[in-house]
Amino acid sequence: MRKISSLFLSLLIILSIVSPMLHALSVPEKEIESWTTKIHPIFLKKTLSLREGEIVTAVIRLKPLSRKLTLNIKGNYRLAVDTLKWWAKSTQAPIIRFITDNGGLVLNRFWLDNVILVKVKIDLLKKIAMLPNVIWIFENFEVRIPEPISKNRVSAQQEVSSWGIFKIRAPEVWDLGYLGEGVRICVLDTGVDITHPALAGKMLTLDPTSPYYPGGWMEFDSSGNPVLSEPHDTDGHGTHTSGTALGGDTENVLIGVAPGATLMHGLILSYGGGTFAQVLAGMQWAVEPFYIDPDTGDLVPTGLPAHVVSMSLGIANYYGNELLPAIEAMLLANIIPVAAAGNCGLGCTDNPGNIWGALAVGATNLYDEVASWSSGGVIDWPDEPDDWPFFDIYPDIYIKPDFSAPGVNIISSVPGGGYGACNGTSMATPHVSGTIALILQSARWTDFNRPDTPEMVYLILNSTAIDLGDPGQDIRYGWGRIDAYEAVKVAKQYANATGIEGYIYDAETNKPIPWAAVTVNETGRVVKVNDSGYFKISLDPGTYTLIFEAFGYESQFLTVEVIALNGTIAGFVCDVISGLPIEGASVTIEELGLTIYTNASGGFSVSVPPGTYTITATASGYRAKSEIVSVGEAEVVVVTFELAPLGNGTIAGWVTDADTGLPIEDAIIWVYVDSTVVVNYTDTTGYYELNVPSGIYTIYSMTSGYESVEITGITVPPDVTVIVNITLVPVPSTVVILANTDFYTEPHLADLISVLGLSVVEYYSMEELLEDWINGEINPKVIVLDHTEPDAWSYPSNDTLVTLLLMADVFGTSLIWLGTYYSGYTALDVLYMYEDYVEPLGYPAPDSYVGTWQPPEYVLVQMVLPGHSIFNGVEPDGDDWFYLANLTYSSRVDYRMYYFNDDPGFVKLAYINDTYFNVHDGVGAGVWDSSTGVPWFYLGSWGESYWMQYLEPGADGIYSDNVVTVLLNAISLGFSTSPTKEFPLVKAKLLASLTAHNGIFHTTRFKENVYTYVEVYLERQPYGRITGQIVGSDGIILADALITVLGTPVSVRSDENGDFLFWLPEGEYSIVISYPGYYPTMFNVTIIVNETIDLNTIILQRQPRVAIMHDYIGILKSFTEGLGLYAMDYTNLTQLNNDLLTGFYDLVIYAGHYGVPFPTQSEFMNFINIVENLGIGILWLDSYGYYGYGIKVLNYYLGDPAYVGYSWGEGSVYITVTESHPILRGYGIGDEIMILEPPW
Repeated sequence: MRKISSLFLSLLIILSIVSPMLHALSVPEKEIESWTTKIHPIFLKKTLSLREGEIVTAVIRLKPLSRKLTLNIKGNYRLAVDTLKWWAKSTQAPIIRFITDNGGLVLNRFWLDNVILVKVKIDLLKKIAMLPNVIWIFENFEVRIPEPISKNRVSAQQEVSSWGIFKIRAPEVWDLGYLGEGVRICVLDTGVDITHPALAGKMLTLDPTSPYYPGGWMEFDSSGNPVLSEPHDTDGHGTHTSGTALGGDTENVLIGVAPGATLMHGLILSYGGGTFAQVLAGMQWAVEPFYIDPDTGDLVPTGLPAHVVSMSLGIANYYGNELLPAIEAMLLANIIPVAAAGNCGLGCTDNPGNIWGALAVGATNLYDEVASWSSGGVIDWPDEPDDWPFFDIYPDIYIKPDFSAPGVNIISSVPGGGYGACNGTSMATPHVSGTIALILQSARWTDFNRPDTPEMVYLILNSTAIDLGDPGQDIRYGWGRIDAYEAVKVAKQYANATGIEGYIYDAETNKPIPWAAVTVNETGRVVKVNDSGYFKISLDPGTYTLIFEAFGYESQFLTVEVIALNGTIAGFVCDVISGLPIEGASVTIEELGLTIYTNASGGFSVSVPPGTYTITATASGYRAKSEIVSVGEAEVVVVTFELAPLGNGTIAGWVTDADTGLPIEDAIIWVYVDSTVVVNYTDTTGYYELNVPSGIYTIYSMTSGYESVEITGITVPPDVTVIVNITLVPVPSTVVILANTDFYTEPHLADLISVLGLSVVEYYSMEELLEDWINGEINPKVIVLDHTEPDAWSYPSNDTLVTLLLMADVFGTSLIWLGTYYSGYTALDVLYMYEDYVEPLGYPAPDSYVGTWQPPEYVLVQMVLPGHSIFNGVEPDGDDWFYLANLTYSSRVDYRMYYFNDDPGFVKLAYINDTYFNVHDGVGAGVWDSSTGVPWFYLGSWGESYWMQYLEPGADGIYSDNVVTVLLNAISLGFSTSPTKEFPLVKAKLLASLTAHNGIFHTTRFKENVYTYVEVYLERQPYGRITGQIVGSDGIILADALITVLGTPVSVRSDENGDFLFWLPEGEYSIVISYPGYYPTMFNVTIIVNETIDLNTIILQRQPRVAIMHDYIGILKSFTEGLGLYAMDYTNLTQLNNDLLTGFYDLVIYAGHYGVPFPTQSEFMNFINIVENLGIGILWLDSYGYYGYGIKVLNYYLGDPAYVGYSWGEGSVYITVTESHPILRGYGIGDEIMILEPPW
């Protein structure tokens, strides 16, 4: 086993070789006394009292973004976040290398604020302070919740209310239809009891089956590192503030301002207090949330940031800049920070609430009196920044609080399901946060692209608050006590039904400009276009000057008129057969009890308040007809009533094949009589009849294998048969794959099925598939349902799913439902969700399911009916069973057992057998014959996912060849089976009703266009071009390298030859070129008009590269990247082996975490052979427990080391340096190094 030992030694050699490649910063040798000016005075006093060798934990702040970059990214969420992250990464890298090269430890890195949390010796701290890019050093100090002045528990009742909700008039906002839907409020506090009845179901989660609420919950330790935990409250404070923001409902539990908003919660104040790093980590998570994958430890971004961050916390009477950059970054990203003013009374304020731009909230009582302990004062910030995003200024002097809200004796939720009354500005703060959610929903400002959103919300609150103190803003009430109803009334003006929409294009190329913006000169409102260049602005009627702007283009001004439409319902009543007007017809507005009569032209007009109305038109000798219309402010709704004479007629005819002229049997023909469907089938001669009341109809026809037909304007007089013959055009049969959207490398179902020689079409949305299918654009003979929507965690509506079932049933289409474990909502999961709707229609659906993962050798597919055709060609691995996964290329296999109970006609063909847990039940494969006699298959563990794939391994493994055979057999059987039975007429009627309800077939009616449409073509500013080629220092041409122009929306990628060419307006720019595995480079360029700057060949220096096996929550990746190395983490050893063979990596860190399985012996020996042959170093790690940690895998398969043990105890753990070595630089022989310290 010396070979393994030599590999271990080679790692140490490689580390010593790699380290010099990471060029460390140097500090001048001469003594520099100015270092003390960069350390916070309180922290400096502490450090001066310590000896040179003692260790301290410190926060190192580096230089911030430049003024130019800050101005460019303001109000653009994605650009702001990406720029902040890049700036932090590039400026921190040399500092981190300096710290680690000198024996220091980096505990965490942040980008919302450009800071590093370190643990270093005092002498190293002094050297760090001398570095030019370091601007401030301070302690990882404590932040606490403002302790509530009092707490009182109230008795739990079915009906609970808090006076504050009524005081700010929230219920009146609810009556307008605004509950805060679509708005995410992130509460940063002590945790939350999400099982509380008033909060249950309100927390964001990307996986409703996960107890960790991914995306909606995160806990942080004292260093700001994420902790995997289930939602809980360590104090009760967080449950109370969360309840006030959005808890309860609108009927019985009236405690939350915005009960329809979505909760996010960051536990940053354990038991009432937390460190600066915890608070900053929570604020950063709110801006760019992620969750911890409990199986791999990966940090997975959600893309769902908070709109409002509610912070009932602070440092009393403190005016330092420690939290200033984090507030600034939130404002840049269009996220609104709200914070408590504090409970320290007059002349005192809490930080961060006293920062300009954080909305500070004071507390009032039932009688609108400010509580004596509510903080407020005139702020003279001691070191205000020169540039600031909130109204583009940081005032020398300003007043806090900004607003006041109910904060005395506020009843809200407390842990355990009860309710309690608390006093404090902590209780007032969520009243404002909830009100902002109502404002954002009503103004439709939820996409983060409306510039100056924080300022606009501030102005709305400012203009609508009730001024109860001294006129204007004062140090007790701020601008006044908030009024949610009046604020929403103002916000609604930004979401009118009239306005302007259009596109902005490049005049030179006619292509959309995706970063363009439109400013309404009269209001100052700015709207950004989408990727297609499209914009839509809601405006009151009137004439406006629009300013169209985009980086690199000349601005363009355009005067546009928005048509004035008054709040009016107008229209005509006429005879549907003759088209003649009906004079004297009555038109009744049911809700108003108002009846008017038509004039000689059949016309009518009536002014009504905004609202939704039922309008009924009646006339003697005619059938009455009703319409439901919604009328907004400044809007005209035109309704034409075509009344049919009393009496019935008949629509009849023959349906034939357009190519052959032969009759088509069993085609469905239907019309809509008001909201009722009249439907029938064609007989063997293709003949049909529909008996309908007199009127004008649109007739619909569809059947399997043909385009659908819609024939409008069929006039049916009383007692007359109208002949309408229909010809249908044949459509070729095909196999449809629906939503193969969850995968590790790429989707494989289309490639897999193509071996059958059948036409294969992929759809990613059930709605899109149905629209094409119903309208005859596609003829699916088989549909393989992997998922149902483009996002694996999304699912269709109940009506959409039922429509698909009915369509497949009537057209004789075979459905193949796939499912698997932990892959969002697979097709079978969606069936399970809608079981109560599906089964009453006679369709099978799972009643329950269980699932997990195991090593592949433990999971079998046991055939119940091995003679069924679906198993043709299967080669069993045992007695009527086969492995679910390919054992050679799978580290583990994911499965899910679905249980079908009481589903008539359902036949179980196979089940999953987990031999490790001895679980063998449910349905692995099942079949059911549809109403028309076509087989539908249910394959419980056949779905493709991130973990399990076809054709190549997923993160866990690859399905066995037998699984592939079963899937292909199911498709072949479904494709070759023709309908043998007639589809029930009652289901045909339901199908016709659903297609109308879903709007897939549209009837024609008058519709007023209230948005003025414009197209604008912007001319480029005088510009030049920049070109070059990107290669690596190792000679590799770098195709798809990223070229980013900092502070602008411009980014391009190199082509397959590494070349790039793009234009920029004249000026000076900083350009960053990056590529995975190479050091990014940044340089400045000056663009000259009509000239092309040729950068020639740009060589990116190759980074040392590290592959990490099993990196829990990305700690090792973060650490190695901080050293300047390129790092990538893996959870699948086979995938790692494949990537190692490319020669990409220099070093492997074989880590592990609690619960990680051992790899197979063949995988591991393959790994050993690869690293030995290629000379790749390995760092073997170990930890507690007998799991697949690197050293334990070595011991298990190679016996070297010969013994491994593990235990636990209390206190710190040390290692003693016995020999000098490059990896122990900074330590001497005999030094004890703490490698683990207790959390207390």
